[in-house]
Amino acid sequence: NTDLGIDSIKRVEIFSSLKEKLPQAQAIQTEHIGKLKTLRDIVDFLSNPQTKQEVSVKKEAPVLEKKQQASLIERKTLVLENIPLDSRKPIKLKPGSVFCIAGERSVLTESISQNLISLGYSPFLVSVEAPREIPKEVSGLIIVSPEKMDNAFLKNALFLAQKAYPALKRSAEQEGAVLATLSFLDGCFGLGNLNHEEVLAGGLAGLSKTAHHEWPWIHAKSLDVAPDYVSSPKAAKEIVEEILISDPVEVGLTGTSRVTIKLASSALVQNKPPFSDNEVILVTGGARGVTASCAIKFAENMTPSPTLILMGRTPKPKQEPENIVHLQEEAAIKREIMSQEKKITPRELEARYKTIMAEREIRQTIATLESKGSKAEYYSLDVRDKNALAQSLEIIQKKYGKVTGLIHGAGVIADQFIENKSPESFDLVYETKVIGLSNLLELLPKENLKFLAFFSSSTARFGRTGQVDYAIANEVLNKIAQRQARLYPSCRVVSVNWGPWDGGMVTPSLAKIFEKEGVGLIPIEAGAEQLWKEVCAQDGNIEVVILGSLHGTQSPKASETLTLAFDRELDIDKHPFLKAHILDNKAVLPVAVIVEWLSHGAMHLNPGFSFYGFENLSILKGLKIPKNQIPLIQVLAQKAEQRDGFCVVPTLLRTTWDKKNFDLNAKANIILGSPRTQETRSLSPITRAYPHTTEEMYQKFLFHGEIFQGIEKVQGLSQEGISALVRASGNPSEWMQNPLRNRWITDPLALDCAFQMMILWSFDCYGCASLPCSIGKFQQMRKFPKESIQIHAQVKSHSETKAISDIEFLDSKGTIAIMQDYECTLHGSLKNAFELNYIS
Repeated sequence: NTDLGIDSIKRVEIFSSLKEKLPQAQAIQTEHIGKLKTLRDIVDFLSNPQTKQEVSVKKEAPVLEKKQQASLIERKTLVLENIPLDSRKPIKLKPGSVFCIAGERSVLTESISQNLISLGYSPFLVSVEAPREIPKEVSGLIIVSPEKMDNAFLKNALFLAQKAYPALKRSAEQEGAVLATLSFLDGCFGLGNLNHEEVLAGGLAGLSKTAHHEWPWIHAKSLDVAPDYVSSPKAAKEIVEEILISDPVEVGLTGTSRVTIKLASSALVQNKPPFSDNEVILVTGGARGVTASCAIKFAENMTPSPTLILMGRTPKPKQEPENIVHLQEEAAIKREIMSQEKKITPRELEARYKTIMAEREIRQTIATLESKGSKAEYYSLDVRDKNALAQSLEIIQKKYGKVTGLIHGAGVIADQFIENKSPESFDLVYETKVIGLSNLLELLPKENLKFLAFFSSSTARFGRTGQVDYAIANEVLNKIAQRQARLYPSCRVVSVNWGPWDGGMVTPSLAKIFEKEGVGLIPIEAGAEQLWKEVCAQDGNIEVVILGSLHGTQSPKASETLTLAFDRELDIDKHPFLKAHILDNKAVLPVAVIVEWLSHGAMHLNPGFSFYGFENLSILKGLKIPKNQIPLIQVLAQKAEQRDGFCVVPTLLRTTWDKKNFDLNAKANIILGSPRTQETRSLSPITRAYPHTTEEMYQKFLFHGEIFQGIEKVQGLSQEGISALVRASGNPSEWMQNPLRNRWITDPLALDCAFQMMILWSFDCYGCASLPCSIGKFQQMRKFPKESIQIHAQVKSHSETKAISDIEFLDSKGTIAIMQDYECTLHGSLKNAFELNYIS
């Protein structure tokens, strides 16, 4: 149900590939592109009854037992570090920028307003609960927590930021934009002298840290100010000063220093478990997956075995039908269900299967706990329902005795970008964590509790794209833990900011994403053991961060295996070629230039080698540059490999807008070695006449500006391919200021003209545009000449969604280069992007 977060051009490529895999499915037309944003949207569209497809279940191979990889659990604790003021740069805002200060009218907000006015800015105050419309010229939003905080304030703060998003985005495109939150815990985000009940404001940091990831164009800050410093005349000035200077995102103001939070590796010394006889441990989060594994670990490690009460939203298991109970494989179970219900839909079939498997897992968990000597029982309820929880706890404690330990693992995620987040999804995510915990803490007798263990998340510590509500909720959890530890020093309180587990909410596809990011998963067994150790620890650390990193067979992290070849700020004004390559109102970095820069990166790190070609070029995410934005691109390369006498260098190009978070745009293996001897022509020219002039081509079909208008004449076009005469690129200095080389390695205009030729072919044969998505191999026999050359493209396979071709570049002396398996995506929706070939 989550927005895929993929731009329309990349979405076209994905839908085109999907059409190839499902040729009988309902066609995804141009008008559908903007509406199909989530996987659920796509599934619903393709399973529309109009397609009249029969449901068939493919027999699957037995699932092999998954081996746990050798792992290393990394334990990090939070430490405060003083930060200097003089080493950080002020941010850029246009004179007279408008600031919206959201919060109660107070001496502090008035002082903040006066300090902004003295700097030439225009502030105004609004209520977070009932804000007026946000003016379109707003450049800054400052959210100030109230003296009396409640859960509604955090929700209102998020949706105020959502309402301000268009104005802030518009301001960032022109000059700059600011989002800042202010809390008043202790000036140290709860790590100092936290001596009051108002800890909910700690959740504001989750908003700022998530905005820092999702909105790289904004300057995001989370400030925590010591309550006894707020009344100082210096406080407002220091707050405004900190808002208007660069990183870090989290800054605490104590009145005597400015601090930020750093992570420190911290070995855990396990103490004697704080348990005795007749322990009753309550575990929220269900009787399956991660929390079930933790419950089993406690049953294994505790002597005598405790009573374990598990709570979750899954209904209590019913007796399984006799015709299902003996079946194990997914395909067999689904076939049996379908045999009983002929008209069941694919969605209903999947839901029925999941219910059966969930109930099985609950029964298995209870049986496992009992086999280890524990009394165990499962209660189906939502911890947000205070009345139901109170009734269940009364029954539990009459039956088993007072609850002496709590593992609060309940949680849900509903990923959406900040600007798309709905109130309903926020409530579900936030309330399951925070309201559920508040209910538990209110209803459980404190004098009996020996430990409280909260499942928080690394999302709270670092922020994460799409998880603003999860970040806010878990930051609140962290601060509740800090407060509970101070209120009840004899009770072990720990809030574990877990990284992703190898199970639970981490699906196999999500696991692959984490692997690509270099983020290790926490093995279930190791994570459960770590929670036991944290509960038994008495080292005083309340918020801990537990991360998993694969060991031995893990692909090394990018930072350990890639060397930076060069980086470059892409200022459109300093790179005129970008002004001639505009799609959908944004400058787009051409694939031909990506090839050039990847090749330069490989040669720069491997001096003495000549360029031979490349293989396996993939465009992973197009780099689109809005007006007045300047991304930083980096080209990195791995260590060269020797293969068949050539030097093969894996390279990648990535982009950052904030110098912290990166998008991976393209990758390829660059091949270095001695150029080949001259080869003769291998592709036949196309001779069928083409009816359009060059001027008509660039007016009707192509989006390219003057620098890229290199096709001099189309010599022939048919379904078999296209031939054309194109001009050379000219000098790199004509394309950009301070070029990396004085002469091109390839010829970006020649390559781009080849791609343009395939666009013309797409229009002629299918009536729609195309864009490159991958290239199998490119071999360059010699330098491209300064004179015009011929290009022949031979289409090897094609459909209404994609085409694959071989392309030859040659002059009167013979072949210059050959490109194999050039693949482009075709779709009618691209025409709209082509027509918006100007920056706005």
